[in-house]
Amino acid sequence: MDNVIRTAVRTPTIPTATWTKISAAKPTSRRGLWIWNEDAANTYRVAFVRPNAAAPSAATDGMPLRAKATGDVAGGTLEELEHITVADIYAYQASGGSLETLHIQEAV
Repeated sequence: MDNVIRTAVRTPTIPTATWTKISAAKPTSRRGLWIWNEDAANTYRVAFVRPNAAAPSAATDGMPLRAKATGDVAGGTLEELEHITVADIYAYQASGGSLETLHIQEAV
């Protein structure tokens, strides 16, 4: 991804047991997207939805995003590269409290 500008890392708060639209990731054309979890005690679920489509509703919707384990170079990150997308992104967590361990970064 030559000549790509990465946005600042953003850390949205995701309330407990609620699918939350991640407003930190704008539904505009982007060349890359990284979403990662830094809390080993928490598992998020993440869903990509067409803009203005209905949000996920079940606790089992989307893809699980566990934290990156020590020494793990691949786990804990959802990565979308070289695709232009305008998807809205939703996240869900059921660990008990508003958490700020989910991080978003985009390439524009």
